[in-house]
Amino acid sequence: MPENPTVYNEAIFLFQNNIRANIIIMIGGLLFSIFSVLGIIMNGLIIGFTYTLVTPIQFIVGILPHGIFELPATILSLVGAFIITKLEINLLNALFKKRLKEEINKSDKLVKDIVLTFIIILVLLIIAAIIEAGVTPVLLSMVS
Repeated sequence: MPENPTVYNEAIFLFQNNIRANIIIMIGGLLFSIFSVLGIIMNGLIIGFTYTLVTPIQFIVGILPHGIFELPATILSLVGAFIITKLEINLLNALFKKRLKEEINKSDKLVKDIVLTFIIILVLLIIAAIIEAGVTPVLLSMVS
């Protein structure tokens, strides 16, 4: 967290943390998405634990405004991990069948899907970070 947080600095900090987490989830697709699924489960557990620490209205006001964007981004990162896993399985299968060159040529759609998924995640996380840094504190101060 920045020493003298402005909304801008806070948004950058939140975005960096969230994009890092989502990239890790996507890269988990290289390990057959096992750790990606575990990461999503951990995220859900943390959100659930947070619910036990605050009142229901604080939880809704603190999570909902930015969560509308952040949660779909996180789900999309798992989708990206699954696409990476599919690509990996296709390439491994082709390697064993000695058709690797063919499969690499056919894999462009999956690679495009991975890139598009990542771009959508970036946009969603930018919006979420701006809301979490600029709007959420104001709303929380109104209900606390």
